[in-house]
Amino acid sequence: MTDALRTECASLPLDEAAWYTEFRASPFGDHAYTVRERTTLRPTVEVNGMWGGYTGQRDKTVPPAERHAKLTMRLVPGQDPAAAQAAVKAHLERHAPPGVTLEFSYRPGGTRAYTLSADHPLRAAAAAVLRREKGAEPAVMRLGGTVPITTLFQEQLGMDRLMFGLASPDEDAHAPNEFFRLSSLEEGLRLWPLLLTELAGVPPEAFRRTA
Repeated sequence: MTDALRTECASLPLDEAAWYTEFRASPFGDHAYTVRERTTLRPTVEVNGMWGGYTGQRDKTVPPAERHAKLTMRLVPGQDPAAAQAAVKAHLERHAPPGVTLEFSYRPGGTRAYTLSADHPLRAAAAAVLRREKGAEPAVMRLGGTVPITTLFQEQLGMDRLMFGLASPDEDAHAPNEFFRLSSLEEGLRLWPLLLTELAGVPPEAFRRTA
């Protein structure tokens, strides 16, 4: 994590106390990093579910012979999915109590993180359009989401991709109450042609320099 990335991350203020309150959560994580750094610049390991033993109604006094957990990870640029899996496996095995045997199964399809360089013409074109339309300098930061197709285009076709979406954080993407503002559709119809016009003025060799 470079100083430049941390500066970009801090360019959009975040009230950390209010952020935790919104999710009814308690502060958690490596306090050497801000909440925004932990959620956008740092890799993650998540426990999605845990189960084992008797889970029905009434009581049982027999300890379970097996327990299960389901984990996922979000990677950052430079990390290899297979190496990340191996690191987590080694960590869990190192801390397993005596007498405990661990078994692992993997779902295929792990994807490297995708990003554009700071001087990439796609990024510069998008910033120029937003700067003119909004009358302000765009805030630059990474997001913790993964769109695997972007990495596949880069690895298999040698093509960089720009995601030029207009969703807002309060629209709760992937949540049960997800929505999208109708005004964003109209904004997209205006901004996308402007973006394509901006890119039409970029010489082809500018893209070859970033390959």
